[in-house]
Amino acid sequence: MSSSVTVGDVTMDYLTFGTGTKPMVILPGVSLFPVLRSAPAIEATFRRFSDRHTVWLFDRRRNMPEDYSVSDMADDTAAAMRALGLSDVHLYGVSQGGMIAQSLTARNPDLVSRLAIASTICRPNEVSRETFSRWVSLSESGDRVAWNRFMFSLIYSPDYLKKYERAFDALAKMGSDEDYRRLAILCRACLTFDGDGEVGRITCPVLAVGSEQDHVLSGEGSREIAERLGGKLILYPDYSHAVYDEAPDFLDHIARFFDETDEKTGG
Repeated sequence: MSSSVTVGDVTMDYLTFGTGTKPMVILPGVSLFPVLRSAPAIEATFRRFSDRHTVWLFDRRRNMPEDYSVSDMADDTAAAMRALGLSDVHLYGVSQGGMIAQSLTARNPDLVSRLAIASTICRPNEVSRETFSRWVSLSESGDRVAWNRFMFSLIYSPDYLKKYERAFDALAKMGSDEDYRRLAILCRACLTFDGDGEVGRITCPVLAVGSEQDHVLSGEGSREIAERLGGKLILYPDYSHAVYDEAPDFLDHIARFFDETDEKTGG
């Protein structure tokens, strides 16, 4: 079921499905379009979680301001979760969603009982700065062909990119000027994100998953998060940034981690 929640002047769209008693919240990464346009595909992908969990996926707020930051995204998502009565959730964030998830958890420890993050960082590095600087430039340039080729070449492995090349080309052409304005805002937020001062405040169990061949943020980002928080680390030797889309056993790791007994809640 797709719906929306408004807190103050912020409206956020969300998708919810599943019949389980444990809430699970998904925070996706940067996308050209609002992710709820792909609701059926999302439900199909995460169907395995729907027996134990009621799953909630939050998009970014509507009408994002130009200076919208990852911290703002975390605060808006936390406010939406509280308005919907969510707490002690299993939180799963990928890429920028993982950045948001870290900030949200550090600032709102009562909202999260277990944190799984994939292909993300807790602070900027040389790879992330170069990636997002180029993405911002291409998003603002209007050269959608160049944006498409550069962005997807970093996100996906060559074999995966070749398999879905036509679909990615079509996707880039479908975007409106507003979609690309939104994309530039999201990329700038990643460029300015630095959660170094917050990550140490996270106390719940953490799983960090990434790939050694992540050309967007580097595999070192996942390793650093796991080491700093004493969390579990799964680092694939192959694949690229979107290991969460490509590795066939990826969601198995997330499911096993969430199936473990919560140290905070016992459930």
